[in-house]
Amino acid sequence: MDEFSFIQSIQQSYYRQPTLRKGVGDDAAIIRPSGEDIVVAKDMLVEHVHFIKSTMKPYHIGYKALAANLSDIAAMGATPAYYLVAISISNDWSNEELAEIYNGMKSLADRYKVDLIGGDTVSGTELVISITVIGYANRNISRLRSAAKEGDVVFVTGTLGDSQAGLHILQNAGTYKEEEYFKRRHQLPSPRVEFSLGLQANK
Repeated sequence: MDEFSFIQSIQQSYYRQPTLRKGVGDDAAIIRPSGEDIVVAKDMLVEHVHFIKSTMKPYHIGYKALAANLSDIAAMGATPAYYLVAISISNDWSNEELAEIYNGMKSLADRYKVDLIGGDTVSGTELVISITVIGYANRNISRLRSAAKEGDVVFVTGTLGDSQAGLHILQNAGTYKEEEYFKRRHQLPSPRVEFSLGLQANK
């Protein structure tokens, strides 16, 4: 599939965010902010470093790549709105697998009403996915790690180590308790967007 056909295949038929003026299909996207703070997060997944085919299906790879960025946006107390995807593709990946990677992203994007507004595709020696997520936060209430100080109480959501346990199970055959649960925690992580926005509402 050529690049333009691929872009057409992943382009959304409509956009949900009212601040968007121009999305996929031009040299750049155009966003008209509505007076809120703009929060931007970027993360990268590299084949053989962050994932391998034996432990992650293409759908899981796309899902996890976007989830990592949504988690960063949530940690800042922001609402995710848009994402851009730059992807380097090796000859080891088929068009069908590539489509599944984007389906993984889309399933999570649909859940949080996040719009795909651009990106880039190139050929490479391995699969590399770089995602940028843009969100909004009410002015001056973003949560910053740099504001933490000695004596603060730190809370976590979920259970620490679930993903690592899932990776261990996927890489080491055997019999484990709650095996499917831990595999899901590694392959389909849950960004805490709702929890973060709930804290915002109760502030």
